[in-house]
Amino acid sequence: MGQTVNVEQGKHPGANVADDMQASLASVQTHHFVKDVCVWHGRSPVILAYTEEQALDMQRFCSKHTPMAMRLVVWVDRTFNLGLCYVTLECLPEHDCAPSE
Repeated sequence: MGQTVNVEQGKHPGANVADDMQASLASVQTHHFVKDVCVWHGRSPVILAYTEEQALDMQRFCSKHTPMAMRLVVWVDRTFNLGLCYVTLECLPEHDCAPSE
């Protein structure tokens, strides 16, 4: 029941999967948060969305060159069904909120 409601709420008049794909591909050029849309044969499309600040934080706190005292672990959350798409979140905790040893 809940799945059916989500799918029905996600539809907008006149739109179809091709329209949604076209909008996703165009968002790489029009939205600063969308960096890439990957399409492979036999697999669902993947949209990579992040800010430059988030990418810098990943480099700063998760690389092998980061001092051990500053390193953070990336959390990969479960995948959520948001209507017509699925979303998997990757989280980098705030450095002040990270547990200390």
